[in-house]
Amino acid sequence: MKRMISKVDLRRLKLIDVLTSSENTIPFDELSKVMSSSERIILDDIRELNKEYDEALQISIINGNVHIKKKLNFGFEDILHDVLRSNQSFQNLESLFFNPYKSIEKMALDSYTSTSTMYRKVMHINNSLYEGFNIKLRTTPLSIEGNESDIRKFYYQLFTSKYKFFEWPFHAYINEKELESFMYSFIKELPLDIDFAFFRNMKFIIAINIIRIKKGFKSKLSSNNDIDPFILEVLDKNHTHSKFSKLINLELNLETIKDIFYGFVDELISYSSNELIESATRNITISQSYFQMLNIIKQLTTKFDLTIPNQEIVITNLHNTVTLGQIEVTSNFVSEDRIKSFLQSAKDISPHFLNEAKYLFTEYLEDVFGIKDDVLLNTMLFNIYTHWHGLYSQLIANKNKVNIVVLSSTDHLHARFMGEVIMYDIPNHAEITVIENTFIDEVDLYSYDIIVANFPIGKDLKNTQIYVNNLPTSQDLQNITEEVNRIFKLKNAN
Repeated sequence: MKRMISKVDLRRLKLIDVLTSSENTIPFDELSKVMSSSERIILDDIRELNKEYDEALQISIINGNVHIKKKLNFGFEDILHDVLRSNQSFQNLESLFFNPYKSIEKMALDSYTSTSTMYRKVMHINNSLYEGFNIKLRTTPLSIEGNESDIRKFYYQLFTSKYKFFEWPFHAYINEKELESFMYSFIKELPLDIDFAFFRNMKFIIAINIIRIKKGFKSKLSSNNDIDPFILEVLDKNHTHSKFSKLINLELNLETIKDIFYGFVDELISYSSNELIESATRNITISQSYFQMLNIIKQLTTKFDLTIPNQEIVITNLHNTVTLGQIEVTSNFVSEDRIKSFLQSAKDISPHFLNEAKYLFTEYLEDVFGIKDDVLLNTMLFNIYTHWHGLYSQLIANKNKVNIVVLSSTDHLHARFMGEVIMYDIPNHAEITVIENTFIDEVDLYSYDIIVANFPIGKDLKNTQIYVNNLPTSQDLQNITEEVNRIFKLKNAN
């Protein structure tokens, strides 16, 4: 989908993302390297962004550093939504979803452009569609051609990228509140905890499936899509089946139900850890998936001295991540970039763990499912970090901490007080020691990474010395935090 966005818009989106990911400030020369752009181009982009979003953000250059100041409720995705809404290609493809054009001439007319220009635009659109989804836009008759599941996957990504979280683009076809009511009555019967983010994604998937079905497009369901009898039982309960049929104005049979819930009725998906274990006794693929994932968790916990309190939940989630990989809405290109950025930060924290998990998951995908998919692999890596309870704190605890010693020329109680203030504010990968010895010469000050004192030390000890007031100020705490982060990276670089 990125190929349908202009280079200028992509560059400006990247500029905002880089600035907001760099604690809102970055040296200009470093920014130029990251952006792979000249100083003139970056200055032009800053000028245009300031002009277009003057009430929401302000980018300035002070002493060679680029700063961004923005409203608390404004960010990267606000600009992204604006870019996608104004993009003519996305507008045309969305119109084609709701109200198929009869001819390319009509599409050109509605786009206020010539037919020849529209033909060139279609060629540009097809380069992106074919590369990302293996589908294409036909001109005679005007339609999207390809596997129906791939077409739906494209539209999942289009709508979830283009529309904000609380927006509903399908109001002309499906009442959002009534669909939510039906989904809730259905989901509450399942042994599954679903949060609001997944609920929203599921709602978009079902809406797109329904609209495509009503327009005569059906998925070619595989043998894996035998619907769970439990789902049919839920639909029959309290006349839910007939209510849903009336809501969407569509006669429901078994094939239609499977198509509407396409992706969620696959026999490889498990709604709970117990169901996954039971399914492993009946299905060879699920069995291979479960036991190989169990072995992966064992290898990771042993090698990195970790514990995992929610092991079965993590295994079930990772298994379902692969099964839902073809329809998962959160795999749109925006989320892909965010996941890459997340994993880069994770690599800074725990490079060995990330590399080991990446190697094991790559083997798992090839051995169990016979696939190579970098996007799916990154999603699995993201999920193991976010779903494994206590993983981050354990990885940090196992690293070399930054040692801080606090000295006070008043007394050790004052030093202890300063230590408490500092400890409250600094990252948890530092340890603080307060000196209470009678003779300072008994203390090996060389062994500490940072010395914090309310008096000048007056010795060159080859470590960081930070002079603070009797009560460390916010600037003192910021300086200490920056030094802690810097030294922590150095001590754990290998």
